[in-house]
Amino acid sequence: MRWILLDIALILLSVGVLAILLLRLWRRVSALMQTVGTLTGAIGAIVELVSAVNPPFTGPSPARRTRAPRGA
Repeated sequence: MRWILLDIALILLSVGVLAILLLRLWRRVSALMQTVGTLTGAIGAIVELVSAVNPPFTGPSPARRTRAPRGA
């Protein structure tokens, strides 16, 4: 009977240690995810600003197309 209680106590202790380690790991992962989210938001804001100032190139405008010379 004593060995069964000892086994149960060891299992509970190991589960508690595992839970503590997982909690610490989750805190680090969530801090890393928050940092990545902040960086992604900053990069998105920079891309929006650059696109507003300098719109992406979509090809020559129809008004600037030149025709081939007539003799060619």
